[in-house]
Order: sequence, then C-alpha cells, then structure tokens
Amino acid sequence: MAWDKRRFFSFLFVICAISGSRIVFSKPPKAPSVVSASSQKVQTAHITASYKENGAEITKTYAVSQETLRAEQIWAAQQPTPPSGEQVAGWLDSHGALLDRQDGPAFTERNADGSRYEAYWHNGKLDRQDGPAITARKADGSPTLEVYWHNGRCDRRDGPAIVWNFADGSTYEAYYRDGLLDRKDGPAITTRKADGTTTEDYYRKGEQDREDGPASILLCASGPTEEKYYHHGLLDRRDGPAIIWRNARDEITEESFYRNGRFIKEVCPLQPRSDSAAKAQPVGPKAADSHRTPGPA
Repeated sequence: MAWDKRRFFSFLFVICAISGSRIVFSKPPKAPSVVSASSQKVQTAHITASYKENGAEITKTYAVSQETLRAEQIWAAQQPTPPSGEQVAGWLDSHGALLDRQDGPAFTERNADGSRYEAYWHNGKLDRQDGPAITARKADGSPTLEVYWHNGRCDRRDGPAIVWNFADGSTYEAYYRDGLLDRKDGPAITTRKADGTTTEDYYRKGEQDREDGPASILLCASGPTEEKYYHHGLLDRRDGPAIIWRNARDEITEESFYRNGRFIKEVCPLQPRSDSAAKAQPVGPKAADSHRTPGPA
C-alpha cells in the first residue's frame, strides 16, 4: 500500500484526534500470523502480533500489565483454535493495551513491492528521540516520508520535522517545535512542485508571522509571484500592501491593503484609473484572502 497524501494526513488526523493515549486500529481480514510475548519488567510485558492486510505484513508490539497478559492468555486458551494476529491485536485494542517498544518501531508495515512503513510508539504515544518517529521508504531504502515526533508532539530542534518526497519529484518540508509550526531563521513550510513552483510560509509559535518581509511567498515556475504579509496570523501591513501580485515581467498587477486582518482597499496599477486614485472598497473582511491551511498544495 502506497502512502499517498490522503492516507498520510488521515493518519496524522487520527493521531492528533486521540483523546488520551489509546488508539484503535481497524481490524484486518484473517490471515496466518505470529504472536509472541516477552516480559521486560516485573510489572510490564510486551506482546507482538503479526498478520496480513491487503497483501502487506503488519506487525504491532503492545505493552501490557501482568494482569492483562494473564487475561489474554486465558482468553487465547479458551478459543477453539489458536487466535490469529488480527484477533490478538483486536483483543488488545479493546482492552486498552498501548503500542510500545523500546528497541525499534512498535508498528511496521511491509508491502509486497518491498516498500515499508514504520512508526515508533512509547506508552501509546508516537515518540522517538534519536530519529524520525514515522518513516516510509521505497523498496531501495530511500525515504519518501519522515516525521519527527516526541512525547506525542511533532517536534524537531535541528531541522524540518516533516520531510516528504513525492513520486513526481515535488517535496514538502515543515518545521515544528512542541507541536507548533515554528522557525526563526527561515520559512517553516517549504513546498516545491515538480515544475519548479515554490511556496514558502513563515511561522512563529504556530502563527503565520514575519517581521522583516512577507510571511507567505509564492514563486510560480512560469514567472508570476504572490507575496502576503502576516502578523500574528492576520494579514497586516502598516507601510504598504499586505498582498502583492506580480506578473512574469515583474510588474505589479494587483495590491490589497489589510490592517489586523481587515480588508481596506485594492489597487490594480496596470488598469486604467481616474485621477481619484485607486479603486477602494469599504473596510471589512474579505473572504477570498482568508488564511491558507498549512500543508502541501
């Protein structure tokens, strides 16, 4: 199963929407499986369940209490046939077991084409200190997706927390600290399409913001550009237009003025105008220029 955009963001949505630290996975169809249990501490045991799902091999490792381990063993012994990995994983999910592994990924998916997906979990939370908590790799081992997650939050201090390389050659990078889009020395989000079009978005502590220039820059491969000035998440500029459009000849085709997120006026320099100056509109919000949701286009 290829990890496309929709599947990845659905996965992140599930992670971010979890209340508490339990996650329940959908149950796959029955298939041959391997189930093993190992005690690592006096009070904690780990159970690993493997099974097939749509041609991929899924492996999950759970941390359980000794009481839960005994209950699982009694339940398994009562079944008419040894339970499959699917059944064990379903039982563990329904009894509050947490994905957890200390020495490797707690969730792996190996596909028939050789590609694989891995996720590191600790006590039911995505967590890894010495590398990405989520990785997706091609059959040759090259990464297509890396997500850094620590203590249940998207976080990385020495580089982008999300790095995504698409099959068509486009890329997406995002910098997060403590679960918030944040970068001091450059754009927090950079998207490069296969045709050369680039988008840069600046964020500080989760708000689109930049003190010394536009906080959103679109450079189209064909030449046109768009610049937007944000302050604390709102379109805002005191000494000029908050939105500037330029054509391929670098001529300004349109300017929009905003203060604290409120639209003031729009100017089209290349259009014929009367001596009464640029076209202006009453102050008020302008829905067409609302804040863009972070993420690849």
